Amino acid sequence: MCALALAACLTPEARLDQATQLLVDGHVAEARKRYEALGESPDVRVRIRASLGAAKAAAAAKDAKAQRFWIEQAKTLPETPGLSEEAYYQWAEILRSDGDRPGALRWYYRSAALAERAGHSDLYQRASNACAAMSMTP
Repeated sequence: MCALALAACLTPEARLDQATQLLVDGHVAEARKRYEALGESPDVRVRIRASLGAAKAAAAAKDAKAQRFWIEQAKTLPETPGLSEEAYYQWAEILRSDGDRPGALRWYYRSAALAERAGHSDLYQRASNACAAMSMTP
């Protein structure tokens, strides 16, 4: 009970960090529960981070349906440089694995463009490489 009361006093960012640590420590179900609760935040940045975290937790639990749901949630929120590009990239990966090449390319390009503007060179490079690889194969 005390731990719950203390957690409620923390900022959403601190609660996101706690959920991330739970996931890293292998407490997948608890991390997922916390991410999902934070997905209700009025702050778009928190909701995107929480949705991406819930997607990672779902992936760790091998729940592809939930993973897809949370990535879709993250990508439909208002575009937020520094966060949305990761959602776009992950959505492109899902579309690519579904065989939707045009859709995947569109989201990879969108991810790369936003990552470049936000200064996220690693994600920009991954998205650009994915675009190039898809453009070179039939």
